[in-house]
Amino acid sequence: MKSRGDGSFFVRGETLWVQGSIEGKFFRKSTGKKATKMNLAWSVKQRPLEVLGKIVSKGVKQKSEYTIKELGYLAIEDSAGKRSEEVQKDYTSIFERLIVPFFEKYALEDIGIKEIESWEKLHSNLSADRRRRVRRILKDILKKAVRYKLIGENPLNDAEPITETFSEDDEAIIKAYTTSEIRLIIDSAEGWLKVYFALLFTTGMRVGEVLGLEVTDIDFERKVINLKQSLTQGKIKKSSRQKNHKREVHLMPEALTLLQEYIENTKSDRWIFVSKKNTPHYDNANIISRHVKPLFKKIGVEYKTVKATRKSYVSIMYDSNIPESYIQTNIGHVVGSAVTKKFYYKSIHNNSEIATLASQELEKKLNGNGN
Repeated sequence: MKSRGDGSFFVRGETLWVQGSIEGKFFRKSTGKKATKMNLAWSVKQRPLEVLGKIVSKGVKQKSEYTIKELGYLAIEDSAGKRSEEVQKDYTSIFERLIVPFFEKYALEDIGIKEIESWEKLHSNLSADRRRRVRRILKDILKKAVRYKLIGENPLNDAEPITETFSEDDEAIIKAYTTSEIRLIIDSAEGWLKVYFALLFTTGMRVGEVLGLEVTDIDFERKVINLKQSLTQGKIKKSSRQKNHKREVHLMPEALTLLQEYIENTKSDRWIFVSKKNTPHYDNANIISRHVKPLFKKIGVEYKTVKATRKSYVSIMYDSNIPESYIQTNIGHVVGSAVTKKFYYKSIHNNSEIATLASQELEKKLNGNGN
């Protein structure tokens, strides 16, 4: 937006705002005007500081003048630095689709526990992770309302979250592939898909970590993967506080052999798994729809999500009494964390060659015979 002197007009959501410094103090205020062509033309002719001064001199707007939409955009934009660009877009989308339609008919001071719990019931079909994110966004908005003294306290703090309803996504999360299913999947897959599944089932790596593998990450002599990144929606992700993508992952003999043969015949000089365009896969969605699900249907294996391969690996290891520290180190969890067993272990009551080989390799290391 154009401005004259200090200060400027800008658009947030559908509202025209003005900002600037008055007597050394910075202010950012809504003009109360919609961002229509007429009002935008009006702003070009105004002096931002004069408009801002009039708003400030009138004091804080009445509570009823603030809307959930206006405050929501402000809250999401002010905290944008904490998130990646794609997550920021998701936050905005959630706000516009799942929060605004329900709450825009309420004044901020009229949003209470009853309204919030009614709103949450409308979204009880979402996965647990999704519900938590949606709730977090609303909580941040109402937290800002408290800080601006628009409401006395955050009603969401006392509202009971919906926990008893589970979606199909949640049900899939608690499942794991059995050892017989794992063997059938690896044996039935061909080409790069066989290598893809062999890595997922025998290392416990995340899907994005497998897709982000580069040829130079593989140390065939030491039989390890020097993992350094993950690939999500075409973007490289490095380690964060939430996910450790930089670690050494042990390779089982079968996966090692398949990987070595595959790399020798691959056309890519950098990426291990590439699309027909010789570029890394954008994400796992196309792989699932075009390759994974058709294969599972053909061999009669229930699809439990590709993420369940990680749970299957962890479950086999626990069932086979492999030390927890080994499991956690290999999958990138903090050693001693309660998360691994609580959320990733589901007994499948059957040992497999995966765990047997892991046990043998671990014994070699403990005896000083391994690399």
